[in-house]
Formats: sequence, structure tokens, C-alpha cells
Amino acid sequence: MQQYFVEETMEKEIPLLLNANQYHHIVHVMRMKDGDSIRLADNSGKVMLAHIQIKDKAVWAIPYEAIPVLSAGCEITLIMGLIKGESWEFVIQKAAELGVARIVPILTRYSVVKITKEKLDKKIQRWQSIALEACEQCERATICKIEHPITMEELDHFKSEMNLMAYERADARSLHLAKKLRENTFSSISVLVGCEGGFAKEEVEIAKDKGFFCISLGPRILRAETAAISLLADIDYEVESRNL
Repeated sequence: MQQYFVEETMEKEIPLLLNANQYHHIVHVMRMKDGDSIRLADNSGKVMLAHIQIKDKAVWAIPYEAIPVLSAGCEITLIMGLIKGESWEFVIQKAAELGVARIVPILTRYSVVKITKEKLDKKIQRWQSIALEACEQCERATICKIEHPITMEELDHFKSEMNLMAYERADARSLHLAKKLRENTFSSISVLVGCEGGFAKEEVEIAKDKGFFCISLGPRILRAETAAISLLADIDYEVESRNL
């Protein structure tokens, strides 16, 4: 069933007017009809089923039943060095699907991607749109937020209960991600992943000074996008396993 996010508070039997993009998707892409059901989420964790009414080139949604939502169990923040075009957008999409609460681009020494101030707002708007679509597709109750790019010195603003840095030179046995996750309990976690060139030694020291613990993802050197998705999938598995 197709899901859409709404900005208004949802109440049973109170009609909500969907936006122009949602109208286009419902009418021209999904080809829905009057009375069809959709899912609505309001980004507060509340999800409801709703009937649609199509009239005067507008779609109204009438909520009729609340849907129980399982707790995420852990708030995940992905802090990642900007990588090129499609790979970065791929990471945003998959991170949203894997339950990340927010994605924070970070500018590092080896970052190849350069974004001018004039283009930054449009870029973030596009990235947020990709995250929104992914969250709707996988039926999340909340939207993954895309933050403005930061520097290494601003890491303090995005720390969690547990703070990890994926570092390709960390020992694959004693510092493996799985070992660190299983040794600790946490309700929030921030993970730091580099761009294509990884982190410079001084950046590793800055991260350590700010409370980030270096971990390994295994004996192989992964591409940046692979490392991010692998790391998030491992965290997702570990957190969900604890709730079984």
C-alpha cells in the first residue's frame, strides 16, 4: 500500500488535502480511484489508513484507522564524507530505508565534491526529496532528515550515546564493529564514514578527541558507499536482534 507523509495532525474522519506532487503520483502514476486506501504518516510516529477522494483536480485523504508502529529501538545518525553524484544519492536512499534518523554530510581533506553556497540549498532540497521518497516506499513512520554539511570541528553537534568511526586501518579483529556493538547497550548511535579517499591521520585524531571510537568493518577495503550501507545494515541487524 502506498504511503504519503502529511504536515497536518491526523485525526479520524477529518479530511486532509494532499499536495500537488502527491496528487500527481496518486492520479497519474498509481492511477488510483475514489475510495482507494493509502497510508498516511505525519512524521511524529503516527500512521493511519485513509480513503481518498478525488475531485476538482485535488486529492483529499480521510483517515479511518490507526496502524500500530513498532519502535525503531535506536536513533541512528550517519555522518559521511560527500561522495560523487549518484553514489551519494544511493547512500541517502539506502540509509533512509535502513532507518537512519539523520544524514550529516561532512567536508574532509580528501573530499572531491565541492558545492558552492549558491547551489547548496537546491542540493539539500533534492537530497531531502530522495530521503522522503525512500521513507514512503519502505513505510517508515518518520522522515530521515538531511543536514547541512559540517567540518570535522563540528562533530560535537551530532554525537550520540555511542559514537563510532569506520576506519580502514583499524584492527579487523579486536576493533571489529560487531564486537563493539555487542559490548554495549545504547539508544542512539552516530557513525562516521569517510569519502572515497578515507580520512587523513589528523582527522582520525580529531574524531578520537571528540569521543569517536575507531572500528573496523572487516579485512577488506570497501568503497565509501559500500562501507556506509554495510555498517548501517549491521547496526540494524544488531538492534533488531535485541528486540526479538
